Amino acid sequence: MRSQLGWMLWKRNMEIVDANIILRYLLGDSNELQQKASKIIDESLCILILEEVLAEVVYVLDRVYKLERQEIAQTLLLFIKKDNLLLHNQETISSALLFYSDQKIDFVDSILLAYSLDKSNIIHTLDKKLLRLINSVKSNS
Repeated sequence: MRSQLGWMLWKRNMEIVDANIILRYLLGDSNELQQKASKIIDESLCILILEEVLAEVVYVLDRVYKLERQEIAQTLLLFIKKDNLLLHNQETISSALLFYSDQKIDFVDSILLAYSLDKSNIIHTLDKKLLRLINSVKSNS
């Protein structure tokens, strides 16, 4: 239900944030910037979070801030559950974050792995490790 309402609102009042807004909101490493980011995220009616932006957030938290995968995944899983945030495929992204926390693969590969859970999706890759994971996930589901 939340997603239907969100899509109706999104069509009227589309707001999209970039990775910097999300990072400042989550990290609080600059009080001034965190206040600006919090005002945007907490006071907006409906914000679309793009997969590409979330991938950049994961990359920065991992490579720049050196956070553990589990911490990144848990933080973002809580973040994307905010009532005013909307993702095109929230279940897929949630699965991708869980895969990312458990596997030694990058987040984009985790997204592909999560998309492979839907039997109607066919993921083509030349990445042998990703292909093994996809086959393993499909055989276990």
